[in-house]
Amino acid sequence: MSLTVETNRDIMKHSVRRAVPRWLQFVWGHVRVWTKYHARRIVFGRIVRKLERGMSTPLLQRILSARPDIADKPIRPYLTRRLRASARADAILTHYQTIEERLSPAAVEQIHLSTVTLLQLNTERGVVTISLGAAAGFYRESEWGLTLSFDGAPTAAMGLAIVKPQHLGLVGETPCLWIGIMKGFSRDEGLDRARSATKALRGLRPKAALLLAAQEIANALRLESIYATSNEGHVFAGYQGLRKRILADYDQFWEESQGERMSRFVFRLPRTKPVRDLSTYPANKRSQIRSRQALEAEMTTALSATLRSLITPDQRLGYDTILVVSPRSVRLEI
Repeated sequence: MSLTVETNRDIMKHSVRRAVPRWLQFVWGHVRVWTKYHARRIVFGRIVRKLERGMSTPLLQRILSARPDIADKPIRPYLTRRLRASARADAILTHYQTIEERLSPAAVEQIHLSTVTLLQLNTERGVVTISLGAAAGFYRESEWGLTLSFDGAPTAAMGLAIVKPQHLGLVGETPCLWIGIMKGFSRDEGLDRARSATKALRGLRPKAALLLAAQEIANALRLESIYATSNEGHVFAGYQGLRKRILADYDQFWEESQGERMSRFVFRLPRTKPVRDLSTYPANKRSQIRSRQALEAEMTTALSATLRSLITPDQRLGYDTILVVSPRSVRLEI
């Protein structure tokens, strides 16, 4: 019965669209978006103003001036499913106030207004780069975009933010790292690039390499936990028109990564990648696995070096890894 009703509604919508001139549909679409935006600004005005006041330091003011859309984030679905507008604003403030405390001012500006290359691997098959920057394309899911590129072409990405467990429906107020989205790029060419990047990384998949980088970011910033969205917890999961944008199977990947389900909407991930004993692999696979594990260790060391150069001196005292610091990114020849 419900299927019949939905089908009839779709037929009526298509009929109306055919009857209305395209120019009028275009104008109406823009009027509708403009009206909804300003209505939301009025309804959530107090929350938006609270967010703007919370970002009142000179550094955060420069970011807000360059990206005024940050103040509008609480008026729309953001971060995870069923998060109230006041909690959205508090989550955004948690991110920016935490990074202002733990990253150097220059790093804060570069990451949020541009990008920072965290790692570059020069392999026989091509160049693999991992970079951290503003969450372009992940407006509702995160504040950072962590991107893996192969020979300069984006191959996989994750959306990250620093929030509190209470923003995720859990108990706790200590800042943690949140992974709100994971995606690839263009199905055909993107799949070929992902396969090439996997071969260049000795069998390490691009999304696994990004998770490795996210874990190192959490360690560098002394964040106690890493949480990630489930299929049901994605910010678009509760919206019929937006749900089709969710293409990745989050639950499966987090389970493969030794994640623990904390609720319908949230997984908790390990802060370091568990290293499986070589003896548990078939004998004919051990050489390949040993090579991949060695690469992962090299990547972790290189990521640590770059991140150490981005954090404030007092935060470095709590960072266990002792490395020679490079001013930008570390390049590995493998």
